[in-house]
Amino acid sequence: MDFATLDWLRQNHPAWRLLNSPHAALIVSFLHRVFVLPNERVITQADLAEALEDELFALREGQGNDAFPKSALDYLNDWAGGDKGWLRKFYRHGSDEPYFDLTPATEKAIGWLGSLTARAFVGTESRLLTLFELLRQIDAGSEADPAVRIAELQRRRDQIDAEIARVLEGDMPLLDETALKERFQQFMELARALLSRLSRGRAELPHARPLGARTYHAVGGQQGRAARGDHGGARRDHGFRSGSQLSRLLGLPDVERATGRVQ
Repeated sequence: MDFATLDWLRQNHPAWRLLNSPHAALIVSFLHRVFVLPNERVITQADLAEALEDELFALREGQGNDAFPKSALDYLNDWAGGDKGWLRKFYRHGSDEPYFDLTPATEKAIGWLGSLTARAFVGTESRLLTLFELLRQIDAGSEADPAVRIAELQRRRDQIDAEIARVLEGDMPLLDETALKERFQQFMELARALLSRLSRGRAELPHARPLGARTYHAVGGQQGRAARGDHGGARRDHGFRSGSQLSRLLGLPDVERATGRVQ
């Protein structure tokens, strides 16, 4: 990230040139709509030019004819030129019809711009609710009562059956790359917050008790259950005396391996 490297990238990298373009809003919004949203890899020149012509017509209605004076095909060829590198124009074997696809640099620029408007996962209340849901799942996964476990498995089976039915009916929404990255970042943020809070002790989880005594007694130790004669619960709590051991479940590196019986 030194000055010379960044200055060279600013002048030569297609993604940076795209962000600096006076027509960046048109280029990114159009290419995102026709390529990224429908997950199209390749589009014929005729179809892409027709779609861009419609886009330009709508923009000229609001901004005047001088806003985008060139034809759609001229813009496409310009964007595919060597000095731009935002589209790749090519011919398939045995075909005289030109095709276009996005270059990797353009995909990076679109993805980065999308991340700027992605909803940030903030708010203490929402974070704590999600943390408690994760702990509830851990609590359910350590349940030794067969009846309780069977009830939970039946509930999950009903959810899976409902999901299969939706997919068979064609209802199968997919997350794009930006959404997947956002959710992964949210997960890692919550995992770090969870481990940090649990490692400081139960006192920093003010509303832990209502979500199940077994898991939260485990955070503070097994003595509470043992004193009440609930030796089975104490055994189930083994291995959860410290929040650091939850990291195995969350897939975080460089932490102590848990020895508990959680599934």
